[in-house]
Amino acid sequence: MDSINRTSIGIDVSDRTAWVCVMTRSGVVDEFKIVLDEDSIRTRVPFVARESGVVVFETGPRSAWLKRVFEKLEMRVVVADARKLPTISGSPTKTDRNDARHLARLGLADELLDGPSAERLLVDTYVRSPVHQRIYAELTLRDLLVRRRGDYIRFVRSTVKGTGVTLKGSSPTFHEQRHEVGKELREVLDPAFDVIEATNGAIARMDARLEVLAQSDPLAARLDAIPGVGPITALAFVVVIGDPKRFSNVRNVGAYLGLVVKRNQSGQMDPSLGISKCGNGFTRRLLVQCATHILGPHGRDCALRRWGLRFIAEKGDRAKKKARVAVARKLAVQMLSVWKREVAWVPFPEPPTSPVDVPSATDGGADCASPLDATELALREIAAAPTAPIQPCAHSLGVRTDESADSRRNVDPSGSRARAPKPARTQTPASADGERGCPQPGARVAPAPGPATSPPGSATPARPPAHMDAPRKKTRAESSVTGVGPQPPPARHAP
Repeated sequence: MDSINRTSIGIDVSDRTAWVCVMTRSGVVDEFKIVLDEDSIRTRVPFVARESGVVVFETGPRSAWLKRVFEKLEMRVVVADARKLPTISGSPTKTDRNDARHLARLGLADELLDGPSAERLLVDTYVRSPVHQRIYAELTLRDLLVRRRGDYIRFVRSTVKGTGVTLKGSSPTFHEQRHEVGKELREVLDPAFDVIEATNGAIARMDARLEVLAQSDPLAARLDAIPGVGPITALAFVVVIGDPKRFSNVRNVGAYLGLVVKRNQSGQMDPSLGISKCGNGFTRRLLVQCATHILGPHGRDCALRRWGLRFIAEKGDRAKKKARVAVARKLAVQMLSVWKREVAWVPFPEPPTSPVDVPSATDGGADCASPLDATELALREIAAAPTAPIQPCAHSLGVRTDESADSRRNVDPSGSRARAPKPARTQTPASADGERGCPQPGARVAPAPGPATSPPGSATPARPPAHMDAPRKKTRAESSVTGVGPQPPPARHAP
């Protein structure tokens, strides 16, 4: 790759204008400000071929449209993740011009790196297609209407409670209870009831349209068949993931959606933190709602539900929130696996077969036909492991036999076992003991010198007593706590 002629164009996008910085290896070539429209981009921004340079700008509301404009011009684009650029957001001299320069500098540094597997400074984000963007806009609009309807309903309920009336009913039929409100509040709350009724009609129409759209898409229909997952969650998962090939491992989708635990490890400190909450918050919230239904009383029996209930039983009721997040993460992994493998979801997948043949509880013939207890069965399972130091039992009693046991016991024909005699100690020659510095067997050894003594006739002076060995004198200024430990005797003053 010819790294001398590489060009990087950094663009800092604002609401109506954009600052452009063109940079090569020799430095800044040009800097200018343009109006943010397609004509200005075509005429003012210099053309750079895909093999010769790159255009870099941050994620934002206009990033999808801006990328499509440059792709029409056959230019390579990198939409940098704004969260991974703390040097821009945390700069003490943050201006549009400096931001464009910084983006161009990072893009040029990535261009000078050789190899497709080189670590890049800029993280290129996925941009949805126009069709997926339209579906996602409809999904987020429906979510906004549902939340605002809840705000109006809560306002009406709290206002009516002041008159001693409690309004009941679900959200779709809440507007039908306006006749239960007293005359003194009916004129005040009629606009709120009208908004709730209109919102219910809009949400019903959007639900019907989204359900038809989910059934017409084969992938969304396959994901919708998973118990606990509805057409809204299936469509949201499809439009947010977009391309499943972006994930080399299906488990990475949990981190992409912010369902994994954060880490802030430094030295010996590694505190326990919550989930990262990165990625798309709307899809993450939908997955947690699906997990709540799976673990609830109306959830269908499946391996995922059993795993979540076992998690709650082991950790306690206080771990229900953690269980919902964990089930949501596993659900996202299963949905992506169904997508990539193009198979149907299975409630109870077959466990992977183990290459080791573990003996059963009734293995061993007529002598071992009685079922073994849990301890003996555990020993057999350990013995069947490839790295187990104990060999499986080879006799009818089901007792393990290994070299360590045979070396310590003598078994006679009558069946009784006696302790094996200890081997006789061998006397080591004096020369060998002298070489090792060991005393002779039976020789009397003089005690080692104490901390404050030295052997007589030695030139080494005696070690003085350490400060911690000497008794500490207590001054009058020090006070003792009454009732804690032994108290010192009262001081006696001379006459």
